[in-house]
Amino acid sequence: MYYSLLMNGNCGVTALFLDEQIDTGPVVETHDYAAPSDRTEIDYGYDPYVRSDLLVRVLRGYLDSSEFCTEHQRTDKGEKYFIMHPVLRHVAILGANEGKGESEAC
Repeated sequence: MYYSLLMNGNCGVTALFLDEQIDTGPVVETHDYAAPSDRTEIDYGYDPYVRSDLLVRVLRGYLDSSEFCTEHQRTDKGEKYFIMHPVLRHVAILGANEGKGESEAC
């Protein structure tokens, strides 16, 4: 989520099936959410909300069709991101304050 904030200014969330590798399983659904106005609350309020919202979307789709429509991930496209360094995470959180007359921490 923080990489998406840094790169696109929004919060991209993906529902996928797990396999033996990290983040390589078939994708069930993706959704982009607008960045929250208060980025300091991402971990404790916003992140759980968008994850659960996407899960509900996926489960409703399954109830309607009795199947999961998946797509294989394209390994030749995109980047793989794992754990973000705390400094980058802080920069992503402070990004909402740009242009609002507040001093930057970096």
